[in-house]
Amino acid sequence: MGRSLVLGCALAVLLGSGCAMLHLRPRHAPAAAPEVPPDGYLIKGSSVVFLFDPARYDSVTDASGRRAGLAGIEVESVNVAGEFNRWSRTAWLMSPEQRGGRARFTLAHKLAEVGPAREYGFRFLVNGEWWVEPAARTWNRRPATSTPGGYELLLKLE
Repeated sequence: MGRSLVLGCALAVLLGSGCAMLHLRPRHAPAAAPEVPPDGYLIKGSSVVFLFDPARYDSVTDASGRRAGLAGIEVESVNVAGEFNRWSRTAWLMSPEQRGGRARFTLAHKLAEVGPAREYGFRFLVNGEWWVEPAARTWNRRPATSTPGGYELLLKLE
């Protein structure tokens, strides 16, 4: 701050307006933060792979808006429901796989099967009852259009 104050005062004196505080920015911009991948999916070639790892999520909401902790629920099945399948609660069932002693769920679909739009809202549905709530830190979340009071993930196809 000392250097910018001195430069600001010198500039102000030269312009005849007295001393003023100016904060000058460095000529070089700070390095951009590494791009964080979206939550809930990844694009692999001509497919989208939906990924659900229960360890990444804390809470769920039922159809009435009641919240519960995901840790207290035994995850038996997970479906992907979204704008691309008319929010079907049964159509896109994910497959469980064991990794490091814990279950994770995946489902791959060809991009052509998803549809022509560039963005789609989607959610994970656990045991046919609980909508998974994305964490507040998730950059690809938005208020849910499917259920009141919750959030959904945003699938971006670019």
